[in-house]
Amino acid sequence: MSIETLKRHYLILKACTREMLFSKDNIQYTTINDSDGMIFYIEGSNERKDWWFNLMYFGVFFHLGYVILAMRLKGTLKPYTNIILVGHSLGAGIASVLYWLLGKHCKEAILFGCPPSYTWINPLVPSRMTSYRIEGDLVTHANFVRPFFRQAVKPYLLPKQSDNPKVNHSPVSYLDAIEETIF
Repeated sequence: MSIETLKRHYLILKACTREMLFSKDNIQYTTINDSDGMIFYIEGSNERKDWWFNLMYFGVFFHLGYVILAMRLKGTLKPYTNIILVGHSLGAGIASVLYWLLGKHCKEAILFGCPPSYTWINPLVPSRMTSYRIEGDLVTHANFVRPFFRQAVKPYLLPKQSDNPKVNHSPVSYLDAIEETIF
């Protein structure tokens, strides 16, 4: 991955985490209009009930919890084109499914700390999806879904930020890890 791409993704995540979050059906998100398109950021798990969606895996080819939440957000994005999806944790799982639902309207998907999801098992994921993982982040290593599936989107591995696995999974840790890598 080029340093320019890494810097661009860093600036996008930094801008998204500073914005006020809106809520639709208990999904926290924000939008930023950018010269490249509309950036749509989906926040990760904040409450205990969010974890039920994290655990709702069903079938072989999709994660039911992420599909349900992505379907709830799809209508919000339908009139837009050139959408850049950005998500952290649960939000990254939702973004990975939204990427497929929006098709040609989605320009790019940037995933930070994405747990096992649709993108992990779909061999047709195009190169416009980027996934980041911090070494030692337990959420991104959790393969409770199906131990024999290989990840279709190879994550860009960032340096470990702490010996505490919870710290390694926060959006701030992802910003710090990218800073450490590019500066």
